[in-house]
Amino acid sequence: MKEYISIGELASIFDISVQLLRHYDKVGVLVPEYRDQKTGHRKYRFDQMYRLATIRYLRKVGYPLESIKDFLAINDFQKAISSMRGHSEQLKKEYNELLITDNIIQKKLAFIIQEQQNIVRDQVIYKNIPGRYFTLIGEETSLFTNELFYFYPTIGFYTGQEKKFGAYLLDFPDAISFSISANNIEKTMLPAGEYACYYHFGPYKNIYDSINKLLEHEDMTDKADVITVITINIIDQFIVSDPGKYVSELRIFKG
Repeated sequence: MKEYISIGELASIFDISVQLLRHYDKVGVLVPEYRDQKTGHRKYRFDQMYRLATIRYLRKVGYPLESIKDFLAINDFQKAISSMRGHSEQLKKEYNELLITDNIIQKKLAFIIQEQQNIVRDQVIYKNIPGRYFTLIGEETSLFTNELFYFYPTIGFYTGQEKKFGAYLLDFPDAISFSISANNIEKTMLPAGEYACYYHFGPYKNIYDSINKLLEHEDMTDKADVITVITINIIDQFIVSDPGKYVSELRIFKG
């Protein structure tokens, strides 16, 4: 059995790149036992393979490289076990966060697919809609720093020239909304009943054109300053980059 092996041989045994081994050397997790001062060629003691196997194991179970160096410096059984238990807890936390993220994606897709079936152009339609929860966020610029903006469709409330925005809580109560409750975020229910609905196509800056058409159809133009038109984004900037392809549903509560 050879006492030393080259960097190329070690890379071949583990089916990894030489560049990765050089990186391990650079960060100090696996330093070759011998380095030729003239050529710079690295040579590893044969039993350093076991240290590399440990590094590969820790990487496969999700340890970040900076934590591996600390783990390899542990020379106490209980401390090593404590480290792995702590890492296991972190993995569980990340797993739960991934499940929530996937839930968000699935809810978004289901919402778009369902709502696409109802989209019509240049026509006011009437729908009986069950009560739905929303949480109010505030002015348009407040959306971008609020986490719920990225979790749920945006809901808008236009009364005359005043407008406020929030998150349309598709799935209350559900796993994501439980976190909303935990953070004491106020929820309000849109009333169940009949709504006059009209679809806006294109940039949000032109949405007042569609609002006016809906008000005109409902003979409510003279009440434009007191009637609240609800807008719900269906196809938004998170789905398409072209504002001309945005789609929002406009609603007026009829009772």
